[in-house]
Amino acid sequence: MPAMGRRDNNNAPTESVLHVAQLSAWCLVVVGDKKTPEPYELPLLSGSYYLGRNEQEEFCSKFDDFCTGIPWNHFGRKNIGYLYAIAHGATQIWDFDDDNVLLTAMPPHISDNIVMKQVHGTNDCHVFNPYPQMGGPLGDEHPSWPRGIPLDLISIPCDFDVKEVKNPLEINVGIIQSLANNEPDVDAIYRLTRGTPFDFDKKKEWIVLANNFLAPYNAQATVVSGAALWSLFLPMTVHSRVTDIWRSYYAQRLMKDIGVRVAFAPPHVRQDRNAHNLLGDLKAEDALYHQASSLCRFLSSWSGSTGSLPGRFEELIVNLYERGFLEIEDVYMVQKWIAALLRAGYEFPTLIDDGTHV
Repeated sequence: MPAMGRRDNNNAPTESVLHVAQLSAWCLVVVGDKKTPEPYELPLLSGSYYLGRNEQEEFCSKFDDFCTGIPWNHFGRKNIGYLYAIAHGATQIWDFDDDNVLLTAMPPHISDNIVMKQVHGTNDCHVFNPYPQMGGPLGDEHPSWPRGIPLDLISIPCDFDVKEVKNPLEINVGIIQSLANNEPDVDAIYRLTRGTPFDFDKKKEWIVLANNFLAPYNAQATVVSGAALWSLFLPMTVHSRVTDIWRSYYAQRLMKDIGVRVAFAPPHVRQDRNAHNLLGDLKAEDALYHQASSLCRFLSSWSGSTGSLPGRFEELIVNLYERGFLEIEDVYMVQKWIAALLRAGYEFPTLIDDGTHV
């Protein structure tokens, strides 16, 4: 089960990378770039693979049409790593950043001894903020919130019901987002006005979303199962502070049509955040602040017309381009991503009858 790590131009593997490299049940794939200092030395005999410039060019000779659309020195190189893992038989991927350190022996996984609650929206509001429900700070006026929550839903959240899931193993979960202690994934507005660090309290409950709810998840500490591997492509015409959030929202809308769900796990990682310019982050996240609400409203009302998941994926991306959420280059790249997955032998899940599976 490959784990996908992104480099932030450190001179050596971080604590997070070295920890994952020692997991016997996982293979580690680290994606480098032209500016990555080499050699990048991973533990011997650890099932770890560093994709430097030469390794990427060799692999991409089989998927040239897809790879040539991804510039060097760009976060989009991670898409090559995803494809590499899938082409080599990945059944699930632990998608993490090199400043997120595992606090547990393994990435989060569902078992019959976890406590899981389902949240279900009760009105026409369709976005869920998992942080307050899972022990994040409540604050005097506003609760804590993850990067990507529509700003208009922070102080007036969507209404929802909660019920316990009797057998978590019966839920078809395609995405598991681990929360992070110390430096959770919050936006620049939160960091500038409320501040971090903070930890989630000691609750051990998991949250799974009903199919009428959306919630942002990231590319920093997330398990992606085989039924959701198609969704890993990171759009490249938006900023890196936006791309994984946009991906999470539109992927959830498509997962609804194959009966796959998103779950949030208690913190399995501690983020020791790499240096950031918060005012730079504020500017980079502009689309999140101004477009997340309209994106979620659109996705909640969207209905696809094509009869296969690849076709519906392409259809939705075209619709997002037409409404200004993505640029045309991402439409072309998603088409190439789908073709590359098929060439790699990936089998797309089958659509369910009406896309209303709960």
